Amino acid sequence: MTVSLNSMVKLRHKTYFRRAVIKILRKEGLSDKLVEVTFVDPKTIKELNTQYRHKNSSTDVLSFVFDESGDSSEGDRSQVEIKGQVSNCVQILGDIYISVVDAKKNIDNGQSKYKYLQDELLFLLIHGICHLLGYDHNNDNEELAMNAKQQELLDYLNKCPLMRVRRFFYGLLG
Repeated sequence: MTVSLNSMVKLRHKTYFRRAVIKILRKEGLSDKLVEVTFVDPKTIKELNTQYRHKNSSTDVLSFVFDESGDSSEGDRSQVEIKGQVSNCVQILGDIYISVVDAKKNIDNGQSKYKYLQDELLFLLIHGICHLLGYDHNNDNEELAMNAKQQELLDYLNKCPLMRVRRFFYGLLG
């Protein structure tokens, strides 16, 4: 299992988010998959949103699912560079981009049910993973199914002792 976590903005507790992705992938039986998570600024996510979704606005999270041939809407990524080595054997699940500033705006504007940035970022990470797993929210039925899956994954992480303790600790600090 490989989780590539990058940050184009200052972000604390990257290990916490990496651990969350690893635990979710294991739970879903996807330990052999690669997920790349990148925390970005609003300008970057707006550019991605414009280029791939044709929406000229910033957003809090974007997910790009790779199909079985190793392609995504971003182009060919059949070879993956991991720690300087090119590997053809890693199966790519997809990429997730999260705008930290937009996540903070969600909290400040009351659009989030969370009080702390770390909690909102974890929710957006889970939301992005759900998209990689094939969930969507284009209609009421899809939204209900996706919301149920998001809650299932959040409940699962909350049952993991180390995740729960760190989540509480980071919530107090973050």
